[in-house]
Amino acid sequence: MPDAHSLGDALVADAGGIAAAWVDRMLAADGSGFTHRPRDEVRRTCEVYITDLGHYLLHRDERALRIGVAKEAARRCRIRFPLGDLVTGYRVLQDLLWERVGREGTSESAGPALWDLGGAIAVSIEETVKEYQRLLAQQIAAHQQEMDELSRQIQQSASLDDLTGLFTVRVLNEYLPREVQRARRYQHLLSLVIFDVDDFSRLVDQSGTFEGDRVLKELAEVVPGRVREVDIMCRLDVDEFAVILPETPIAQAVMVAQRIRAAAEAHGFFAAELRASGPVRISAGVAGFPDDAATAEELVEHARRACQHAKDLGKNHVAVYAESRT
Repeated sequence: MPDAHSLGDALVADAGGIAAAWVDRMLAADGSGFTHRPRDEVRRTCEVYITDLGHYLLHRDERALRIGVAKEAARRCRIRFPLGDLVTGYRVLQDLLWERVGREGTSESAGPALWDLGGAIAVSIEETVKEYQRLLAQQIAAHQQEMDELSRQIQQSASLDDLTGLFTVRVLNEYLPREVQRARRYQHLLSLVIFDVDDFSRLVDQSGTFEGDRVLKELAEVVPGRVREVDIMCRLDVDEFAVILPETPIAQAVMVAQRIRAAAEAHGFFAAELRASGPVRISAGVAGFPDDAATAEELVEHARRACQHAKDLGKNHVAVYAESRT
């Protein structure tokens, strides 16, 4: 006998009783999303939805129903309520209401109201699934952003030295072979300067690790001003540094190395009177492609050999690979 309007009135009037019966039926069916939430909380939520359902049947405001369902779906999604349990819950409610309405009138007279009710519940299921999909897509996007940021931080931490802020040896190992290939392809020159701190182990022994770290950080601040923006400066080892000089002949690279050595020697913080270990000085070696080396590995090896030759000459000196061979 009930039409959609009277069914709507009945739902609003008995929302609490219907909600209690709905919760009982879901608990009996062991709907995990329902059984893991406090019963009173679930009942109140169910009562609100049944009231919204009744208002829909009274006013035919589908937009209001969708908004209400979407808000509840968002809340359920945030507390990780299983979507399957929520959809099952709507279907259980539909069965429950169909049974109640069927007892109040003939199936023929109740038919239109039941179809309206079924349509409203179908809209609720549709809106719930859409909201879950939207929120899950947001969570996946946010998670991907977090992963991308973490990957960027890991990449950056692997590429930048913590102490000096210069590039690490990893960058040299990746960048120098590409520069050698480019120089070979376009028949350009390429030079490499490697320098280290003279008597650095003595400095650390006499002045301590903290003082040694301070010297390295100061050096990393002094040197970059003596090279071009296109040049790449890396920290290779404890006190060993390298500068990659694209399209640079040996003679010009020697001038760059001399500027670096002179800048370190003139830096006030490195003066002898400031430390028991004496003044801070550096020695540098220079090697070039293609005259001194055919590969990136040879270029590094020969620049190191030239640096050692500079130390053999008395330290605080710049040497080229060609000198070290003689």
